[in-house]
Amino acid sequence: MIMLHILTFEQQAEVREHVPKIVAHYITRLEHLFMVISNGNAQDPVLKRISQLVNACNRILDATRSPVASPAARMSGSMIGSGGRRH
Repeated sequence: MIMLHILTFEQQAEVREHVPKIVAHYITRLEHLFMVISNGNAQDPVLKRISQLVNACNRILDATRSPVASPAARMSGSMIGSGGRRH
């Protein structure tokens, strides 16, 4: 039972390590899409939705950087800043 918990914790740490990279790439693609659409029609209603998606992604990035999101950071006493927001 304990071994299962340790494996799960290690897997969570591995996933947590990759989430910021994936989300940052997603933000880049959304920003590019925003620019392409706004060049064609600056009043397109989908621009608001894309902006909301980018904001949600930034909140995810902030959550992955917070010490609360990282049990390993709490255990080791290290603090990860929540700065570096892209928007």
